[in-house]
Amino acid sequence: MKNFKRRSDDNKTSYRDYFMLNYVIVASMFSILLFLYGFFPLSYNDHSIATRKDIPKFIERTRVKMDEVYKPVVKKVIIMVIDAMRWDFISGPNSAEYMPMTHDLLKRKEGCLYKTKVNPPTVTMPRIKAKTTGSVPNFIEVVLNLGATEILGDSILRQSKYQGHKIIFYGDDTWLKLFPDIFDRYEGTSSFYVSDYTEVDFNVTRNVAIELHKKDWSIMVLHYLGLDHIGHIAGPFSPLIKPKLQEMDNVIGNIEFYVSEWNKNREETVFIVCGDHGMKDSGGHGGATLEETLVPLMVFGKSCSNKKNPNDHISQIDIAPTLSVLLGTPIPSTSLGTIVLDLMTDLSLSQKLFALYYNAEQLFLKYQKFSDYQYTGTYKNYQNAIKLHAAWLNTNSQPNDMVDDIIIMYESAIIDMKKRLTSNLLEYDVQVLTLAIIFMGQILYISTSTEKSTPISYKQFLTIFVASYMMWMFLNQIFDSGTTTVLFSQRLDLHFLFVTIPIFGILALNCYLCATRAIASDKTRDWPDLQWLLMIGTLFHTISLASSSFVEEEHQTWYYYWITLVTFFAFYHFRKNINAKQKSFKLLAKLMLLLVSHRILRKLNSTGDKYAHLPDISGWLQNRPCTIEMTTILLFGLGLLIWLDYIYEDEENRPIVLLLDSILAILVYLRHAIADTVFLPSFYFDSRGLIEMYYFWAFTLIYIVHSIYRLGAAKRHNKEKYLCLSLFLLVKKWVIVSSILHRPYNVILLPMQLIVGATIFELTNEREFSNAKLFIYLWCSNVFYFYQGNSNSLATVDVAAGYVGLESHQPVITGIFISINTYSAQILGFLMYLCDYALQYPRSTSKSMLLLCRQYAFWRLVPITFYAAVTSFQRYHLFVWSVFSPKLLYEAMHCAVLLSVMFLLQFHFILCDRVRARKV
Repeated sequence: MKNFKRRSDDNKTSYRDYFMLNYVIVASMFSILLFLYGFFPLSYNDHSIATRKDIPKFIERTRVKMDEVYKPVVKKVIIMVIDAMRWDFISGPNSAEYMPMTHDLLKRKEGCLYKTKVNPPTVTMPRIKAKTTGSVPNFIEVVLNLGATEILGDSILRQSKYQGHKIIFYGDDTWLKLFPDIFDRYEGTSSFYVSDYTEVDFNVTRNVAIELHKKDWSIMVLHYLGLDHIGHIAGPFSPLIKPKLQEMDNVIGNIEFYVSEWNKNREETVFIVCGDHGMKDSGGHGGATLEETLVPLMVFGKSCSNKKNPNDHISQIDIAPTLSVLLGTPIPSTSLGTIVLDLMTDLSLSQKLFALYYNAEQLFLKYQKFSDYQYTGTYKNYQNAIKLHAAWLNTNSQPNDMVDDIIIMYESAIIDMKKRLTSNLLEYDVQVLTLAIIFMGQILYISTSTEKSTPISYKQFLTIFVASYMMWMFLNQIFDSGTTTVLFSQRLDLHFLFVTIPIFGILALNCYLCATRAIASDKTRDWPDLQWLLMIGTLFHTISLASSSFVEEEHQTWYYYWITLVTFFAFYHFRKNINAKQKSFKLLAKLMLLLVSHRILRKLNSTGDKYAHLPDISGWLQNRPCTIEMTTILLFGLGLLIWLDYIYEDEENRPIVLLLDSILAILVYLRHAIADTVFLPSFYFDSRGLIEMYYFWAFTLIYIVHSIYRLGAAKRHNKEKYLCLSLFLLVKKWVIVSSILHRPYNVILLPMQLIVGATIFELTNEREFSNAKLFIYLWCSNVFYFYQGNSNSLATVDVAAGYVGLESHQPVITGIFISINTYSAQILGFLMYLCDYALQYPRSTSKSMLLLCRQYAFWRLVPITFYAAVTSFQRYHLFVWSVFSPKLLYEAMHCAVLLSVMFLLQFHFILCDRVRARKV
């Protein structure tokens, strides 16, 4: 039998090592993206546009007079969106103080207040889509939120434009990206430059004052961003919140005055004030907590029945069909919302019933696509309501008891159809999901195995290929894959080719590499007990991700693991010192310090879901009336960083390093002082913080040049230390960049993680613990990741970090900054692991470094591979969008950041090899 030819030249081994790591990186990222592609289809809405022909003209066989039952109720509409407006901002105990005019209007029944439910993800772009189209946007739009594209489908704005309305807009420029040709006059402000919470709102209010005196518009949309920006910077309990809400209150009061005058003059106008999403107690948003998903909706200029239950709520997608009825326009074809009948008090009975019928019929056209629709109680209610409605029309449409029954049946049918439609929106490409899981499993095998010395036959390759195919078919059967898949599309277009060609390429390479490699079983025989325990603990953590509760409270798992590990080492060294002749309690004291610091640092930021609301140190610092405490903790963190760098530096480099560290620390301090979070000296000039950031990057560049000079000297005089020195300098640069992006109270985590890393180095210098380094650094990284306040909710992403030193929204730089800030501890732990190994084994080569990278990548890919299978199995779980999907995005992004760092490090390893190979 013919064999595949394989090169056996030992001189080419390093190139094969580079190929293997690069293949693991590329194939892993492709597999993860493929899984996300199958789990989060980009769009499920059609682009059809409703017309007036879609408005029903008959109810059963009874013709209705369209001009009487479906006509505009209002001439003007003002929609004011207050970004991140929480429900308790208007209904809480401080609402009368924060928004006195609005509170008074609602108290006097001159406005209606509705509790509005928002679907996750609670970010701006999908929420705008929900309000205007009546549809439930896809969860992946939390990522697309950074780059909004035009809505090509139907919306209330498009329908109003077609009916001749003149629409104007001021505020968040996301609207202009979603509706580029809709507005007749507009001025946008950037929603991403979160450092500004004053000008963004002033620009809107300035235009409002002008437009209220003009008569040439019929719909005005306003979107205020300042409240959201304050939330990202300082949280919902910041002293900045009160004046901002009072500012919004003044705007509401001013507009309501004009609306009231217009209504007195029979120029019917409705004024709607709403939040697009809420705000978590930590200040972020994107998750599914009540603080993020409950927002107020206030309506002025229209009377309401006030018969609603205070605990009832409407859905955000109900805004589009309700406005359609008020404006007399066709309901958007994409709408899944229900009309808010409570706002239809001015309508006659025939108008109300027709509006309900139109809403029900529009939903039924989508509902009847379910195969069992005829056998449901929803369908029976729908049919009975129509029959009674037609019968009522044939009795001269007089008010009687029949009307109440018709309304109840219509509302029941509409609500049930809405629930089922919104819960069955997505069609998962399960066959793509299972294929991605197979790929990830193959990559795990490739990354942890070694190359065989024997030649590979076609039979071995085909065996792996057939086994993979059988496993794919088995998973499709388990996960109940449907017939909808891009893999067997009948259309031979670019989209099909772009997906399938890489799939077959990766499949062939995976099968070939699996056939050429084997797991060396003898490697694990010499593992110490601690390494086995750490590996088992890591696997148990991975298995725990199958539970939504363990996902929400993942930090508790890592805190328990970490405190157990530190306690074990403390007990071990205590016993060792008791039995030793020469006693040294220095390392034991460090371990006890770690135990104490853990107790403090875990309270720095409350995280998770169940206990995230509890008081923490960061919240206490931010709510203090003065900045002395915050200033102290920032100065202590920066001082500790300078001291650590000083003591670990060579004596000859200490003066210049001390100077550069001090300058950078001052600039980091000034960056926070200008933001009013720490004390700013009175003599310091007025600044927006841009000059300080320019200086920071300039001195960082000087630091890098100095490091390159040091490496050049090491290349000439001490090649053996070149790799270790270069990794040490990389750790320093990572810490420098992280320090400028961190919140002031989180800067202390950087020196603490370095201290922990130094302690790990001392602990694992002993031969029996040296092989446990990888797991210890992995655990340490995860612990510090959660110390920082991160969680598996998108609300804890610190968006403000992406705009440090930026004047405008720059998506690439913003994304890089947010990624560095979020995964700072994870990457620092990985770099310290490589540096630790290089210190312990000074003769390490790039071959050993590449092997370490592959091992580390393996343990990063294990949880996402298992979690991909879990999310596929749990795709219809109640918490799929609030718990499982955000965690999936976090895992994918973590892999992307870590693998990107590994890819870039290869250039560094190549340089190190060349330095070693060069003759003096």
